[in-house]
Amino acid sequence: MVALPLSGNGIEVITPVEKVLLLFAQTTFSAGTVSYKAYAPGILLDLTGASQRDVSYDINNGWNSGGNAWATPVAAQQDLIPILVNPGS
Repeated sequence: MVALPLSGNGIEVITPVEKVLLLFAQTTFSAGTVSYKAYAPGILLDLTGASQRDVSYDINNGWNSGGNAWATPVAAQQDLIPILVNPGS
């Protein structure tokens, strides 16, 4: 989902990236709710050029990707805008 201003005669190009953010939240959200902060620790996975990535979640230890470079930990309460919005790319 994306929303952005479009001025007269302007063109915006939106290029999808092959990344996904995984996290759990104890709060109930309605479909389409926009979140600006991570409600719990998460993990950002770069799926570029891959058909599969192996990750696991342990309730006591959190996310585990084996320390691979394609996974970036996301802290609870971390601002999601710089992680998920990449202007100019």
